[in-house]
Amino acid sequence: MNTKNKIVEVTFLLSMEYGYDNVSIKQIKEKSEIAASSIYHHYKNKDAILSYMIQKYFVEKVTELKKSCYEFEGSFIEKLRFIYYRSIGIDIQNNKKSIQIINGETIDYKKYYLMLNSIYHQHPEYRDLFDNVTHNVIRIFKESVDEFIYKKELDINISPNKMALFLFTNIKGFINLWMTLSDSDVDEIIDANLEAIKQIIN
Repeated sequence: MNTKNKIVEVTFLLSMEYGYDNVSIKQIKEKSEIAASSIYHHYKNKDAILSYMIQKYFVEKVTELKKSCYEFEGSFIEKLRFIYYRSIGIDIQNNKKSIQIINGETIDYKKYYLMLNSIYHQHPEYRDLFDNVTHNVIRIFKESVDEFIYKKELDINISPNKMALFLFTNIKGFINLWMTLSDSDVDEIIDANLEAIKQIIN
């Protein structure tokens, strides 16, 4: 791994643990074992690290989600189940293993979402970017709905755009609920939501 990526990776891990605004260059230097002069060689300041971190660990994750959805084979409900689990870092196609592992560390998605929420509120300069990511995720749902309508596997009485908004809102609500509950409740929550969606689309 090159020095630039090592710096942003360490900042990401520290930010999940303490919150980005509570992380200092000194902590980044000590955990990465990279001299401060080298850090400033690659990044003008700490906020430049934040900008790259958001791109690498947030924006690019949506690109990965789109690719995974495109490659997924299964029914509409199976695809939704795949997205539900993926949204909390679980790969149901790989024995429910964690999706994102850094330096042997499994990413705690609850800490990940808390960190993103904190950045959104504390750094309004990134809100347009967050909003663009939201629209891109909604577009992924829209493309999935269109796909299954085209295959004649999905017949709905509302527009694909409205269905995509409904699905996105449902996933967001699921994530917010999951954040406050133990992981043992995950399967039950997902099953309940998918059963309700089945009733709606049938």
